[in-house]
Amino acid sequence: MRRLDLLLGLLLASFLACSPPPCLEGFLRDSAGNCVKAADSKDTGSDSGDQQDTTEDQQVSTEDLDQLTPFLTSAVGWVETEVPAELITTDDSSYGNTLVRQVLDEGSQTVGYARRIFTPVACVSGVCDAVIFVLVYDAAFQALGVYHSPTESFPLMKYWEDLYLVFSEEDMLLVNAVVQNRPDVLLTVSGEGDLVEGLHSTAPTLEVYQDVVVRGAVFTVWVIVVFAAETEALLSDMFEGVR
Repeated sequence: MRRLDLLLGLLLASFLACSPPPCLEGFLRDSAGNCVKAADSKDTGSDSGDQQDTTEDQQVSTEDLDQLTPFLTSAVGWVETEVPAELITTDDSSYGNTLVRQVLDEGSQTVGYARRIFTPVACVSGVCDAVIFVLVYDAAFQALGVYHSPTESFPLMKYWEDLYLVFSEEDMLLVNAVVQNRPDVLLTVSGEGDLVEGLHSTAPTLEVYQDVVVRGAVFTVWVIVVFAAETEALLSDMFEGVR
């Protein structure tokens, strides 16, 4: 988790004004970013430390189902599972990135996973927006792609030829391919300064990255790729024993 800790530390320092305040004691931040009263803790693991499957006791949501089925064709809904405290970073907790969605088929079997991510990282030409996206995985924890829910604010944006634009279908195809393959050239990046020629927010993307990012959104794509890799490891830690 070191790379994610470093990334979120940089984001927190650069965008402190955009981050939500911490919740009061006894409250947790839900997937919508709201502070809600924490549920009584329950034993969700076996003696070996594996997490038990509790999906039968939860309300199945069909929100974003049309966004999930292109990746998981047998999906009929999903339930949310809290990420164990020992696996979550302080910044992810502050930003509300504390839940994982188990995607279910008609037989209530887990066919994949999804994780909503919020992080205030996009500042382009004086415009600063939060970046919100959902990562999708198959049942073996392999990344399938990413989408932005149409019910949420802050769509994925790029700054190109002096225009601030929503990602096109072609942009999303590229991002999905990059999420699946996660080029080493992006995973070895340590910060925004490694991605562009210069220090300002509209600096040109370095040539070495131009084929694996959306032009005008290099930092956003890098953030998505880093979270994709970290979430894959997180899912393995959470669900390997219940597959």
